[in-house]
Amino acid sequence: MIVPPYNASGAVLATLLISATLALTGPAHATPGDVFRFTGEAREDGRELYRELHEVTGECLTGQWQPRFHQVTYVRPDSDEPFASKELDYTPGLLTPAVTFHQPDFAEKLLVRPGSGGENSTAGSTPDEVTIDWQPARGATQQFRVALEDSVVIDAGFDHLVRQNWAAITRDQPVRFRFLGPTRGEHYGFALKPAQPDIPRAEHVVSIEPTGLVTRLLVSPILLGYDGSGFLTDYVGLTNVRKNADTNYTAHIRYTHNGLPDCPLVP
Repeated sequence: MIVPPYNASGAVLATLLISATLALTGPAHATPGDVFRFTGEAREDGRELYRELHEVTGECLTGQWQPRFHQVTYVRPDSDEPFASKELDYTPGLLTPAVTFHQPDFAEKLLVRPGSGGENSTAGSTPDEVTIDWQPARGATQQFRVALEDSVVIDAGFDHLVRQNWAAITRDQPVRFRFLGPTRGEHYGFALKPAQPDIPRAEHVVSIEPTGLVTRLLVSPILLGYDGSGFLTDYVGLTNVRKNADTNYTAHIRYTHNGLPDCPLVP
């Protein structure tokens, strides 16, 4: 079933959310099959909301670090027990990973499964379609089957889109793409554009902005900060973590790592 891209209040749902779940940093001297661990701290108005604990398995291929599987665990400041989890499998393609997100305190679960590619796919390739199963915080499970095209990006694939277009990004050139809104069963036009806000630690700041007339009115840009190595240091905007049954957190997430891989993050 295809449903309208906006809810009754006119706000965009968690459709267009992209938690900044990177898969490209970790301890020095990366070797094939290593697990890389790093953290993100999400804050709103100076208050810590939650932490993201990342574990990524990957390897160096053709002179560049390539993630394969990525586990994210979400914990609150006053507890070490996870309240949500996320898994990404980059087998279908770096821009189109399979995604599983689960936030049990709202009984919400999202499964995004690219329908082609599999073991014979190449990094960065685009599946023909994606199937989506979404159990929302309220209501019955919804299912979608969405045809894809070369410019479509799924979830944390936006980070790899930035790296694949690093030359353009560092020259302040815009990059257009389409982003999958899994809870709406559709993808929408966006662009990576240079931005000027002062973000400490970030040598390059870009925004993710909608390009459609309606989405420009309803969707706020997301800011991304990168250092010179291509590591995402900051994410500012709407997250994929629920604040309540109707809204998600808007946060500034600061990422830290224990050292970069033994091969470059960018071409």
